Amino acid sequence: MNRAKILVIGAMLLAASPVLAQDATPPAGGDATPAAPAAAPAAAPEAGPAKKMVVGLDVIGVLPLSDYSNAASFALGAAGRFGYMVNPKLTVTARVGYLYHFGTPSFMGTSESIYIIPVHVGAEYELAPKILGWAELGLDHIAVSLGSASTSDDKFGFAVGAGYRVMPKLTVKAGFYMPGSLDNGMGGSTTLFGIIFSAGYDLASF
Repeated sequence: MNRAKILVIGAMLLAASPVLAQDATPPAGGDATPAAPAAAPAAAPEAGPAKKMVVGLDVIGVLPLSDYSNAASFALGAAGRFGYMVNPKLTVTARVGYLYHFGTPSFMGTSESIYIIPVHVGAEYELAPKILGWAELGLDHIAVSLGSASTSDDKFGFAVGAGYRVMPKLTVKAGFYMPGSLDNGMGGSTTLFGIIFSAGYDLASF
């Protein structure tokens, strides 16, 4: 091969070498494979409307005090409850229930029977996490029977106290309860008051 041909081939190789080197160089970062596009973030689920109303059942006990304890030793019953949440801390309530008194005295071998039907409206307010204050007032239908004789009357009553939310659906309460007054059979009446206890469970919310 003559000298001219050698010079031509050498020049062609020198001219092609930068192009070959550029094609063989991987992109910065190392891997020549193009990165897959990032997946789009999943859309956050939409929050449903807040539940403001609740329907529940309360088991209630009343321990009579003072003259009330002379008429009965204990009352036990239940009440249906409706609540409406005005804001996260305040709930207005309504309760209708039935309280039956045990341990009533007997007269000449005939047992006395006493029951109360409370129809109350009220409110609950969250004082601290899981701690609430509550109050309610309304009418208490008080009925007393002794043998074939019976009497009943509607009295103004109220209750006030504090409660503890054991779990989201279960709340226990205690407080002062005055269901009204009771005819004492001597032309006067006896004011009834005692300590009220309850355990309430939320059956449904909407």
